[in-house]
Amino acid sequence: MASVCLYFQIHQPYRLRRYSVFSTDPFYFDNDANREILEKVADKCYRPATNLLLDLIRRHEGRFRISFSLTQTVIDQLEEWAPDVIETLQACGATGRASFLPRRLTIRCRPCSHRPSSEPRSMLIGNASRACSA
Repeated sequence: MASVCLYFQIHQPYRLRRYSVFSTDPFYFDNDANREILEKVADKCYRPATNLLLDLIRRHEGRFRISFSLTQTVIDQLEEWAPDVIETLQACGATGRASFLPRRLTIRCRPCSHRPSSEPRSMLIGNASRACSA
């Protein structure tokens, strides 16, 4: 039987607010727009998709695997405005059939492929492992 592994990249950029040389406010990001857009995308995409994937993992008893790659910007925004999506991703990881891959460029040790800076600020799952003790 063929093996199937689905791979999903999740990214949500920060929106910049209108800023001019005369602005004295040190904040560049438009958090109202960031929140509104993330909540809309979470309602239409992140929640239905992650719930469906979790259901499929359970229904098919793990006969396929899923890999997620999340950027730190989406993790920060989900923590702030849609923590239930992170909980669903954690539930996917807890099944042992979903893994989380680093999305940023890293320098790897040779020959063990140790990734010194690949762990996100907030750990999504508890089964992350290191290839070496470096």
